[in-house]
Amino acid sequence: MVMAFFRRFLSKLTSSMPQTNGRIYLDAPIKPISINRDQHGVVYIFAETRTDLFFGQGFVHAQDRLWQMELNRRAAHGTLSELFGKRTLHTDRLARTLGFSRLAKTTVSLLSTQAQTDLQAYTDGVNTFINSRSKRPFELYLLNHTPTPWQIIDSVAYGRLQMWALTTGASSELIYVQLRSAVGEEKAKEWGIIYPPENLITLPYASDLIQRLRLDKMLNGGDAGTPFLGKGSSHGRGSNGWVVGKALTNSNQPLLANDMHLPMSIPSTWHLQHLQSDDGFKAAGFTQPGLPYIMIGHNEHIAWGATMAYTDGEDLFIEQFDAKRPFDYKVKNEWKPAQQFRELIKIRGQKPHLETVMQTHHGPIVSGSLIERSNPHKIALASVALTPELTMDGFGKLNEAKNWFDFQTAVSRIQAPSLNLLYADRNGNIGAALTGKQPIRPKGRDGTMPNEGWHGKHDWQGLVPIEQMPFQLNPPNSKIISANHKIVPDTYPVYLGKMWRNGYRAKRIAELLADDTAVSPQKCRQIQLDDFSIPAQKICSYLIDLKPKSPLAQSCLRHLHAWDFRMSTRSIEATIFQIFISHLMQEVARSVPAPLQMSLFGLGPHENLQPVNDFQGQFLTILLNMLENPESKWLKSTQKNRILEVCLEKTAVSLEANFGKNPEDWRWGKHHQITLKHPLGIVKPLSNLLNIGPIPISGDGYTVHQTSMHPHTVQNFDFQNNAISVSTRMIADLSDWNQFEVIHASGQSGHWQSPHYADLVALWKNGRFIKMPWEKSAIKSKMIDSLLLLPQKQIIK
Repeated sequence: MVMAFFRRFLSKLTSSMPQTNGRIYLDAPIKPISINRDQHGVVYIFAETRTDLFFGQGFVHAQDRLWQMELNRRAAHGTLSELFGKRTLHTDRLARTLGFSRLAKTTVSLLSTQAQTDLQAYTDGVNTFINSRSKRPFELYLLNHTPTPWQIIDSVAYGRLQMWALTTGASSELIYVQLRSAVGEEKAKEWGIIYPPENLITLPYASDLIQRLRLDKMLNGGDAGTPFLGKGSSHGRGSNGWVVGKALTNSNQPLLANDMHLPMSIPSTWHLQHLQSDDGFKAAGFTQPGLPYIMIGHNEHIAWGATMAYTDGEDLFIEQFDAKRPFDYKVKNEWKPAQQFRELIKIRGQKPHLETVMQTHHGPIVSGSLIERSNPHKIALASVALTPELTMDGFGKLNEAKNWFDFQTAVSRIQAPSLNLLYADRNGNIGAALTGKQPIRPKGRDGTMPNEGWHGKHDWQGLVPIEQMPFQLNPPNSKIISANHKIVPDTYPVYLGKMWRNGYRAKRIAELLADDTAVSPQKCRQIQLDDFSIPAQKICSYLIDLKPKSPLAQSCLRHLHAWDFRMSTRSIEATIFQIFISHLMQEVARSVPAPLQMSLFGLGPHENLQPVNDFQGQFLTILLNMLENPESKWLKSTQKNRILEVCLEKTAVSLEANFGKNPEDWRWGKHHQITLKHPLGIVKPLSNLLNIGPIPISGDGYTVHQTSMHPHTVQNFDFQNNAISVSTRMIADLSDWNQFEVIHASGQSGHWQSPHYADLVALWKNGRFIKMPWEKSAIKSKMIDSLLLLPQKQIIK
């Protein structure tokens, strides 16, 4: 019976495939729009006007990714439970609490006329496809769901979700408080996120009552077993990027390289497009279904890339509520009513859930019921990403920028999230600038601990003016490297936080760029795939004097002594090292309660919207600080070698017990693999059809080739690349736009039966690229499919 049903839905697949050749007559006031696709399904859209161009972009996104767009807007609006039932209720509650829909309504009215016009044209394109005779994607068929018309607010709400996902700072505050309570303040400080002083800089030129509060379930787990929803929009991102000046290349023009790191899924977060209108709009690169514009790429004059800046744009405030009037909270010497929003969440197959959202002047309340009724306090989240902003304006202006001044103008409009945007232009200039609002905190407050909110002493004192945010143009060494590491030195007059990634990727990129050879696209390709681990090299230096007792532990140690510190798929040593680190993690954190251990290793509080926290990717840096510190409270100098030897002995036992006695079975690629999962791929037999993988993959969370793992799986010796991986690669040689190199995983189409569902996976895995030509003649020679959108012929009365 199950297989009979399966065969029936398979018969529906071909009918949902979009038309990509010929002509389609549409009931829309458009002029002809030409939609062309190459052998990989990369889309080139040509239109007479900018309005028709964005109409075409919306139509194409809906053709290829309507299911993904439906999922993303529901994640933003908090309506997933209408499709998936109670399992996504916590995710919906969080989206309603943070208020992406409410923010979107405010944001739309603030946008420029041009941005609103572009959004409307994009929306019209999406809806024209939805209203056409095309069949629903099979995922919607399976769920018996027909999408309602797309609205401008859907794009803006999804953008708001993305902005929050890229904003950091709050998740570490509660962890610090809990750690201090568990081990004491002095010991807790040693586990802090401390940037290694020898590593690069991107741009060189609370109270005890918090212990009695807990976060709501919506921010504390929940959705176990939920479909793989919204992972492309979740916390836990990063990127590598570098731009080098013409003095360092053979082409006499700058070169910009960028690879962005995300939780991975299928379909891909990204969709490659070339957009061109006769009235002057022309840009190419990576788009996101649900949003207009090119997110990362180039136009005729400039190229731009992006890395996550990891500035601290969030704080937690402890609010004091009146025990008798539960919606009134204290602001200095008076009581004020909190804003209330009644959110009705529909649940498939069950009664609706009514969520009462409260919001203070600091932000939405994210704590649950009080542990002690006599303690009338709740936690509010203050985030720069939860304030009205003009980011959509900024990306529109970025697409049209002709020079550094235009670029800075666009940066000033991208008020969230905080990104380090890399820049190069065809006049030979290179630069970088920081986007996003940044709070001005009172003197003495660094945003690492929750603040009492009722007396106002810790309130933000405004936002840093854009002219004080860091940027750099044409540095003396003709290169800028950005890999989520520290942006400015401590002497910089504006405080940006302490959330930086550790800087080892940036250091390795700098080493590889520092040799005497000119920087070329080929060299950039090699750097993007580099799997050398600097922290592994440093940690292994502490193993030289060890004297393990068992023959197998001695053999493991010999392997590590001879290791080249590359996390290649063929490496036996990489697996030995990771198992050793797994045991060392548990040994070092033995005195910490188990749930808090996972937080310290980077496990986030919410499976879908925040799967990792600010500590993700920090453990080896923290461990090195402990190893180097003779006064360490966690690894006392008299015990270090003994602990390391114990962990090495445990490593030997675990190797044989989990991976067998044959060292050939220990190779990293046998255990470090990636599976691109479809949202419905958790259910058999759909998993066999829709998921791609597992695929052996090199690297780890500390290599330039970023392929990190969730900490809770690492402790069970499951080293799947299930946290963050390289979602895109891009190389822009400004001497020739026709040589623009791009790749993303997995494919352009979201339709399972399309040849472009996963045809980019092999190229992406092997570090290969496709080229997006720029000139019309070069584009024409590559096109496989050509579709013309035309208005319906008018009947002359």
